[in-house]
Amino acid sequence: SEAIKDIKALNRIPFDYSFLYWLVPLLILLGFGIYKLWQYLKRRKSGQVVVEKIPELPPYEEAVAALRKLEAQKLWQNGQIKEFHSEITGIIRNFFEREYNFPALESTSTETINDLRNIGVPVSMISCVEEFLSNADMVKFAKFVPLTEINQKMISSAYEILDYSKSARGEVRA
Repeated sequence: SEAIKDIKALNRIPFDYSFLYWLVPLLILLGFGIYKLWQYLKRRKSGQVVVEKIPELPPYEEAVAALRKLEAQKLWQNGQIKEFHSEITGIIRNFFEREYNFPALESTSTETINDLRNIGVPVSMISCVEEFLSNADMVKFAKFVPLTEINQKMISSAYEILDYSKSARGEVRA
């Protein structure tokens, strides 16, 4: 009729902290992995794309390379005169944007010339740019069909504009 009781008293096992040596690094690693996953999902959700930045060429070298590529495409020789003039003015306007830090791609020809005057570009370069842009505007907007000589002059004028810019800084194209 007596209550049931243990024969022997319960033994207390001392707490062993040795498992923390592998548990703590595992928790830190797991936390880092969760953080990186959260960053990835956040970037993916926002549409942000991580792109490795390629070192840019200096403006002059980039423009010369683009002009050579345009010459190799032979657009105006294949009857794509408007595309040729759009491309060549785009190259020069992009050069102005990078070299002189004003929005040449979004500006009209008159605004571009005024910006060049305000910067202090030599008058000889401004007259060359005026002729260059007016020829291109005639082809692009007035549907003017230029002679072969004018198309060839556009390329030489583009190089001349780049050379004016480079000589203004004390350098000359090789």
